[in-house]
Amino acid sequence: MPKKGINIYHRKDGRWEGQYYYDINPKTGRRRKISRYGQTGKEAKEKLLSAINEIKSGTYVEKSKLTLEGRLNQWLEVYARPKVKQSSYINYRLYITKHISPNIGKLKLADLRVDLL
Repeated sequence: MPKKGINIYHRKDGRWEGQYYYDINPKTGRRRKISRYGQTGKEAKEKLLSAINEIKSGTYVEKSKLTLEGRLNQWLEVYARPKVKQSSYINYRLYITKHISPNIGKLKLADLRVDLL
């Protein structure tokens, strides 16, 4: 039977691991999960709950995969397009495609640092 909700395990290496299955990967059909680790079960659970809140609020990013360009395009379509005037949307898109994407758009979000900006 598949696990549901928050699962906390004590690992052989002494750490605690919290897992949460949150979505289906459309490419593979498999469930996506996040794992967070801690020295105690309570610490692992707190870290996991923080990550779950990010998922539910829409701010969670799979750190190893998403580029700045991908995130900006996602923001543009999901948040900016429905909330701003058409002219503002066009200006945002133009700025992203002309200035940001050619320079730092291919950087993964996990690798983005202030000194690169």
